Amino acid sequence: MSGTVPGWGRCPTRPAEDAFVATGFEFRDLRPAALDEIEAPGSSWAKRLRTGVDRPAMILSALRR
Repeated sequence: MSGTVPGWGRCPTRPAEDAFVATGFEFRDLRPAALDEIEAPGSSWAKRLRTGVDRPAMILSALRR
């Protein structure tokens, strides 16, 4: 499954969900990360990769069943 993310075009909206379910996790939330969420941790890798600028970042929340 894929969807459209503003500024990035089409990207997977439920990547690897089957793998998570197979290991006992249930997806609770999967959404594009806001730029402030990407910048808040101060990740040097996020800066190097220009995450949120040139490539999408997703927030995934899952619950162990």
